[in-house]
Amino acid sequence: ELDASFREGNPCTDYGTTLRINRGGREFWALVGNTDEGYKMYVLAVGQMAQDISVNQLAEKLVKEGFLTLYVNFDTGKASIKADSEKTLADAAGALKAAPTLKVEVGGHTDNVGSPKDNEKLSADRAQAVMAELVKRGVAANRLTAKGYGQNVPVADNRSEEGRARNRRVELVKK
Repeated sequence: ELDASFREGNPCTDYGTTLRINRGGREFWALVGNTDEGYKMYVLAVGQMAQDISVNQLAEKLVKEGFLTLYVNFDTGKASIKADSEKTLADAAGALKAAPTLKVEVGGHTDNVGSPKDNEKLSADRAQAVMAELVKRGVAANRLTAKGYGQNVPVADNRSEEGRARNRRVELVKK
């Protein structure tokens, strides 16, 4: 699918055009323009922004700031971890192995959807699941404890989906 009429973001519409292209389920943008040297084309593939932080940087952050926030994806209303959380868990385990004397609490947090009692149990189960995954990845179990906080410690407003998503988290807190 090609949409050559979409010119948003192109201040040079007198000298070129912006194209939006959907191919193979991906979105691309192309700027085709006429310059003194001939035609030029710039292409951009749309994708999620990635931030690569080394395991050592994560370990330093945990030691210095005292906590790391992990956004681990779970099945709705369950403590089963989704496969797309693999890198998050691998990085967290790597950070803990890079700081081998550090003991941490794995704290589970939920949004405010559901009853407070159910959310407290769910957050505890999720903290336990993350702790088990960290142990599976080589972190000594005696360095970890798990605790569920339910919906009691929000970091964002629960009135929006974005806020609720930020509140559904697991934190590694230095003890």
